Amino acid sequence: MLGEGNNYTRKATQLNYGKKIDRKNIAREFAKAIVDGYRRSGITPYRTGNLKYNGINATSLGNKAIIYIGGTPAPYAWYLEFNEFVGKTEVRNRHKGWVEKVLHQDALPYAIKMIPVKNITKK
Repeated sequence: MLGEGNNYTRKATQLNYGKKIDRKNIAREFAKAIVDGYRRSGITPYRTGNLKYNGINATSLGNKAIIYIGGTPAPYAWYLEFNEFVGKTEVRNRHKGWVEKVLHQDALPYAIKMIPVKNITKK
């Protein structure tokens, strides 16, 4: 994992935005940029900030970026994403589908903007 909680917040300023990125490290840098975009998003459910700042982590495996949302720090993320109703009530879950919204509207465009193709080297 790239970092957890406040440790990642400090590391976020160390991303290689605007610098040349070795092709071997592109998945790792892209994963970090997606996490950064996720944390900047206004769509991410926010009550205490736990889900937004501790509930997402990323890593890379070869040339693949792997993003983890929820898990031990925020086990309720699954319910916010998939449940039709809030708890056992008849109240509609206004956060249903929020992961896709954040990913497509904020995180991916942010990551693509931060790591343009021209900055990738062929090492």
